[in-house]
Amino acid sequence: MEEAFRVFINRLHPCPPADLDAFAALFAPRLLPKHAYFQREGEPCRQLAFVGTGYLRGFYTKDGTEITSNFIFGPSFAMDYYGYSTRTPATLNLEALTASELLVCEFAQLEELAGRSLAISTIYRLFISHLYNFNHQRNRSFIYETPEERYRKLALERPKVLAHIPQHYIASYLGITPTSLSRIRRRLAAPQHTVSA
Repeated sequence: MEEAFRVFINRLHPCPPADLDAFAALFAPRLLPKHAYFQREGEPCRQLAFVGTGYLRGFYTKDGTEITSNFIFGPSFAMDYYGYSTRTPATLNLEALTASELLVCEFAQLEELAGRSLAISTIYRLFISHLYNFNHQRNRSFIYETPEERYRKLALERPKVLAHIPQHYIASYLGITPTSLSRIRRRLAAPQHTVSA
C-alpha cells in the first residue's frame, strides 16, 4: 500500500524522493474492520489517515440522528481538520463501511515536516484547499440546487457512491428522506415520452 501512497502523492504534486521518503516514514499501517471507527465524536483530532483500500463514511449526529457529510474512497485522505486546527474534540465521525486499509500519521508531525520541505508544504496546502473547496461546493449545493439536481450531480461526479453506498446513507448525504430518494430515482429511470409533430 505504501507504493499506492507514493503514486497518489506524486499525482497530487511532484515530490523529490528524499522528501517523499520522509513523508511516507510518518505513516504506520492500520487495518480498520467494517463498521469500526477511525475517529469518534468527542475524541481528540490528532491523526491523518490515508485510505488505501476500502471506503469510509463521515457523519455528524444531531439529536440522535446521523447526518452523513461525505464518503471517502481510497486512495484519499481523511481527518477532522476543523477539530485539529481549533484544538477542539471531534464532531465528525469517520466509520469504515467496508474493511479498509489505512496509513496513519500524527498531523503535527506532517506540519513539522511541511515547515522543512517546500514540496510537502505545497502538498499540505493542496490538502487544505481540497477540504475547503469540497465543503464550499457542498454548502452551495444546499442553497442553490434541488435534491434532484444534487442527485444528478452525485451520479455524474461520484458514481462510486451510487454503486457501493447503501441508499439510506445516500439520502442522508443529499439531505432528503429515503422515500424522497426512491421517488427521484424512479422519476429519472422512467422513459421520457416525446410528442412527434
